[in-house]
Amino acid sequence: MKRLVVPLEEFDLQRFVRSIIDFCREDVNPEIDPSSVIVSAKDYSLVPEWGPEDGNRDIEKEIAEEGLLLFFPFNAIDSDESHIRCADGNIYEIPDCEDEDFDYDEFLPFIPDYMNMLGYAIRLNGEDLVIESAVHYLGAHVAPPPSIDPIENCGILDKALYEYIKGFVAKR
Repeated sequence: MKRLVVPLEEFDLQRFVRSIIDFCREDVNPEIDPSSVIVSAKDYSLVPEWGPEDGNRDIEKEIAEEGLLLFFPFNAIDSDESHIRCADGNIYEIPDCEDEDFDYDEFLPFIPDYMNMLGYAIRLNGEDLVIESAVHYLGAHVAPPPSIDPIENCGILDKALYEYIKGFVAKR
């Protein structure tokens, strides 16, 4: 997905946040607030922090007043490696990669698993929201540390990411 720059006043941030939290609710322990899955960092180069698990969080304030980069997941962490369940309500099938002619990098250039989540990195720049497709690597005990990394080519999910986020932009 290409970078999307939208005036804050034209983006329904509240509805977007609610939609992502509802999507995350399906995968989070009921005792943990689903907004805790939305991680934040001062910049791409810094280790992201998980949100509080108690539900006392103002995500809009984190973006608008604290100037944080927030990662909102688009795909679910799923144990079934044959498909990817996404926030747009669709399930995308992953073909069998045993075929020699299959180009996995073109199909999906990141590995959606327990360690990698595809989504949106959103930050406020002046009066505009800058929205980029990104991967949140959850990190490993040894290395490398957790990160949020922008990704321009999202393969089969590229159009879905773009269409979903455009649904929160006011029609002109």
